[in-house]
Amino acid sequence: MRVFVFAAALLFGVQFSVASAVEPVASFEKIIARGKEAVDQFTLVHFNKGQSTWRKHRYTVSNMKYDVKKTDSLVSPVVAVVTFDFIDDSSAPFQTKEGADATVDYDPEFKIICYTTLNYAFTSEAWVLKGGVYKPMAAAIEKRPQMAFPIDPDKLTPETERVHWAVIRFLP
Repeated sequence: MRVFVFAAALLFGVQFSVASAVEPVASFEKIIARGKEAVDQFTLVHFNKGQSTWRKHRYTVSNMKYDVKKTDSLVSPVVAVVTFDFIDDSSAPFQTKEGADATVDYDPEFKIICYTTLNYAFTSEAWVLKGGVYKPMAAAIEKRPQMAFPIDPDKLTPETERVHWAVIRFLP
């Protein structure tokens, strides 16, 4: 039986140990499902220091696609890419936190969509976020050239930016 398993592994190019307890695709799908669930329909009331106003934000994820691929690398035998639209719906500005928190109306003028790509590698039986990029698109910036901003896993903090807040929900 061992000879058969070894021969099958060679024949199909299996790069995982027979005793591997972690199946990469299934574990990646759990990360993606957990991240989407954590972000979808989450609301946050945020104070804008520059304008001295409060806004309510509602976050969603849409158009999610991902792919998991085997590589020839011994260090990262499997990689994955996930792309999605991170949508930040924002209310009109309010003078009080209570007013912003109570609203259920979101103003399309303040809607921001960030086209997001995250790159992962499967190493040592675990997924690791290697980086990514996001491109914001909003009514206020449509006339400007679309810029891409890097996502550095070593610099992710919940306080830095809303896109970073969402990416943290997709950490393994």
